[in-house]
Amino acid sequence: MQLLTYLKGRHNVSRSSDAYGNYLQIGKLLPLGEWVSVDNLLDYAKYEVLPLEPGSRDAIIIYVKYEIDKASYAIKPNNIETVITTPALQATLFLWAALGLVDIAYNTPKINAQTPSQYSGLKYVRLTPLGSYLFDTSNDYTPPEFKTIPNPVLSPDSLTIIAHPDDNTAPVMFGSYTSKMSSENAYYTSYAIFMQNCSSFMQLKNKVDAFKTALKDLEIPDNWHSFLNTMLAQANPFKNASTHRLIQIPADNINLMRLIARDAELKKYIIKAEEFHIVVFGKYEHYVKQRLKELGYLWE
Repeated sequence: MQLLTYLKGRHNVSRSSDAYGNYLQIGKLLPLGEWVSVDNLLDYAKYEVLPLEPGSRDAIIIYVKYEIDKASYAIKPNNIETVITTPALQATLFLWAALGLVDIAYNTPKINAQTPSQYSGLKYVRLTPLGSYLFDTSNDYTPPEFKTIPNPVLSPDSLTIIAHPDDNTAPVMFGSYTSKMSSENAYYTSYAIFMQNCSSFMQLKNKVDAFKTALKDLEIPDNWHSFLNTMLAQANPFKNASTHRLIQIPADNINLMRLIARDAELKKYIIKAEEFHIVVFGKYEHYVKQRLKELGYLWE
């Protein structure tokens, strides 16, 4: 569940050993070297009644929410499959791909409230000889001839990453932080792209830390350090205005509008805003209420 970064409260749900055992069971059934659709894997799990939720369904519904574009949504029985179950399996397959156990084919997903997972574009999976050996479906494994693939290179002049054409790990390594350019081995990012699915400072900080971990073996130019540090420094730029009251005068209350516009005492303590709104500073609220009482108005 930790791979589903858009989930909030996931730390309150214990990991399900049944689900991870069922992922391994699905891995053992994959035919060597043949593409299998993810939909077929999900249908098989339903047919065999194999739970794929990475935690208790009841606990997930009670404790977990998901956030997209600063909006929070509840996990319900009618959306747990698209928000939790399917993405959890897809995230596991992405992880296996990063380890070389499977090859994957996917489209870049469109993230929204209905499909919040960055893994939702995964369509097909193919078992590799290494995966077959580790899943105990073959008895021997001959490692391929070792080939050194150069590390990805972060541009010192732009927020662009160039990976080697044979680097199959780059889409997994950078997929959550960048968008792919027209060149298959080039990626770029921006504030908006990087902060996608971040709605709190801690989510952003965790994402920056995870990105730095992914880059730990690479040379990071100064412009990238500046980019990451600026995002953290500029988070939460506004002060909490909970000590102020924003109220609106009813559009049809002409007498109250005239009173507030003309009364010298009230004008000391309020600020007029758009659309008949006024702001009352918390420390002056008592005086405003008292003055309104003197003028025949009760404000709770």
